[in-house]
Amino acid sequence: RRVMARVPTLRARALACAGPTTEAIADARRGVALAMENTLDGSGTGQRDLAEARWRLGGLLARTGAATAAAAELQLAATTIRALSQSDKVLTLNRAMLAEILNDLGAALEQIGRGADAMVAWQEAAAIAEAAASEAPSWPALADVHRRAGTALARFKGTR
Repeated sequence: RRVMARVPTLRARALACAGPTTEAIADARRGVALAMENTLDGSGTGQRDLAEARWRLGGLLARTGAATAAAAELQLAATTIRALSQSDKVLTLNRAMLAEILNDLGAALEQIGRGADAMVAWQEAAAIAEAAASEAPSWPALADVHRRAGTALARFKGTR
């Protein structure tokens, strides 16, 4: 069941390489629906899959210019993975995903004119990525997440 729920999300990612098509967005929405069903058992894996499905849908929506809808999906993704990362402080993967989602959320919030909220998202992303990188220094993606948040914050502060 879990694998079948991930298939539409993974397919949507592949389709999105060619652009945020209607088909990719439909698959991403199907992935969210299936992932929601898999959270009924209360497992961390189900929660992580749901957060990822919402994150991928939010990213596709942002690429189509539907920033308000993207921000809503990304906020739900962040809320889901944040709860999981707080209940399981050992698994760095959850915190890394949260930081990436917060970076995307910040960008969507900025697009819809919610700059102060975007700054909060980027600050949280930077703090999470920095802390996680100190625990997992061999994970180079965390440095990229931290750099992206820092760059967004510097750019945003420079426009104010």
